[in-house]
Amino acid sequence: MNTSARNTAHTLLDFYSGYTGAESDDARTRAFNTSMEKLNHDGAISAELGDQDELSLDVLPLLLASSVSYEWLFSQLTAATGKDAAELSFELRAFIDSLQD
Repeated sequence: MNTSARNTAHTLLDFYSGYTGAESDDARTRAFNTSMEKLNHDGAISAELGDQDELSLDVLPLLLASSVSYEWLFSQLTAATGKDAAELSFELRAFIDSLQD
């Protein structure tokens, strides 16, 4: 894992910690803004405008950071609950779907 992806993984974890631990909307906004600044600085996502004005995005550091975090969390949950990754993925998807507007 390269430095950009590793720093991105740390920033995502920092965002989670700061956002969920915040006691006010202002604190959550600060956590979000700080994380966005760090993600930008660390190159989590980079954009490049091509010769014909096409925009090219590189999201590899963000995907690697997310993937490694999920991999570790799923291995911990599998060991703690005895459920396999497929079952945990289904439960996570159900939770995500429950967050609809």
